[in-house]
Amino acid sequence: MTGELRQESHFSKVDSVRDGLSTKWYRNGQLESKTEFVKGLQHGKQEAWYESGQQKWVSNYDKGKLDGETKSYHSNQKPKREDIYRQGKLLNGQCFNENGAPVPHYLFEVMPEFPGGQKAMFQFLGNNMRIPKDMQKAKQSGHIILSFVVGRDGQVGHIQVVKTTHESLARNAVQMLEAMPRWIPGTQDGEAVPVKYTVPYKIKVD
Repeated sequence: MTGELRQESHFSKVDSVRDGLSTKWYRNGQLESKTEFVKGLQHGKQEAWYESGQQKWVSNYDKGKLDGETKSYHSNQKPKREDIYRQGKLLNGQCFNENGAPVPHYLFEVMPEFPGGQKAMFQFLGNNMRIPKDMQKAKQSGHIILSFVVGRDGQVGHIQVVKTTHESLARNAVQMLEAMPRWIPGTQDGEAVPVKYTVPYKIKVD
């Protein structure tokens, strides 16, 4: 296997959400991660490995929520964390440095955050989403489903239009997302990771 990092994902034919096993490989052909999805939500055992082939972490999910034991390891294979979750709620957790000494606990997963929080994000959407002239003229309402990725650096990218009622609405929505400020990146086990969002948006024209 040569070239860039490779990934194989399966999607539902009905609503284009992930459904089934999603697998990633490093450029050297080593398996990076295996993630199982059910109707767009992580479910069951999930695993990740270092490029050397050593275990990086293993966790369990129940319909998108951490459930059960989550363990991770430093590159020297000493424990990095040992957490117990129940339906997304942390019951008990310990984190360790590379020498095995305990360190203050930090969450396994932290979602990206728009600067100023969710309220500021909705304010940004309301201030920057322009209603297309053709929709205004015809007094037509519409809706759109967009997907995008918040990268490791917080930049919004990989914008895709999943579904739309009007092409003009799609163009305006993409331009709006491209103008978004950088987010605070999401993290997994203390490392910044890209996170994909799927967002429905409705426009009502009176």
